[in-house]
Amino acid sequence: MILSAITMFLLLTTIKVHANQTETQHSKINWVLRQISQSTLAIFLFHVIVLESLQRGYLGFTISANTLNSIIEIPLITVVTLFICLGVILPLKKVPVLKKLIG
Repeated sequence: MILSAITMFLLLTTIKVHANQTETQHSKINWVLRQISQSTLAIFLFHVIVLESLQRGYLGFTISANTLNSIIEIPLITVVTLFICLGVILPLKKVPVLKKLIG
């Protein structure tokens, strides 16, 4: 886990934005990264619920070890879990009482 965290950190620090990209593309990427970084505690708290929901099929589809090859499944579950958590957390941050609770 430590090695994967270090690898992800180094990967994200080496991302370069090309000069030919428009400002809107750059700002969208920055917005997504900012939302992820501001919601890390809430993502940490919600991700187990989302993972269990994905494995048991509560969202209408299942993603588990029996569904796909591990090479495809692990990155897929990571991305799906992250965006489902963001999809839940961002509207909750609009409610003043919950914003203080989840950061």
